[in-house]
Amino acid sequence: MPKKYVLTGGPGTGKSALLLELERRGEYVVREAAIDVIFLSQAKGIMEPWRDIDAFQDEIVRLQLHRERNLPSDLGRVFLDRGIPDGLAYFKLKNVPPTTFVFGRSGVLDYESSAFFLEPLGIYNQTKTRRESQSEAEELGNLLIKVYEHIGFDIVKIPPLSVEERANLILSRINQ
Repeated sequence: MPKKYVLTGGPGTGKSALLLELERRGEYVVREAAIDVIFLSQAKGIMEPWRDIDAFQDEIVRLQLHRERNLPSDLGRVFLDRGIPDGLAYFKLKNVPPTTFVFGRSGVLDYESSAFFLEPLGIYNQTKTRRESQSEAEELGNLLIKVYEHIGFDIVKIPPLSVEERANLILSRINQ
């Protein structure tokens, strides 16, 4: 079973770009499930699938779990663009109780004990999939730290450096 390293942070903090850099360097990566759920929903005519937060987060968790459970067994490690706990922060952001959210530290999450939290880059743009305002993105970042710490993760903050420097920092940290 590969070691799973979570890259998390608010929207627009460079997680996807960092994942691409890690992949370019030969690392195995799992892309963010939420973007794929949004694209598929929109292709089916549901333009704002996030409006039903329970169904939306449930679909994200199902896809994320599917991807994580179907990793090649011979991998040494994998980097995840968000982890299962990220969904809980989205519920908290919307002040909605996670009624159908599949969540638990034991049995479901077999991540390494540190989560890499990408600090904001200092620039933020909304897109079709990044719909949060800048203030919501910042609040979400704070909630993500609280969620991960609450369930026992050590947070490793990755400052707003170049994508290459961020990749170097993460790889040096896990190769110690």
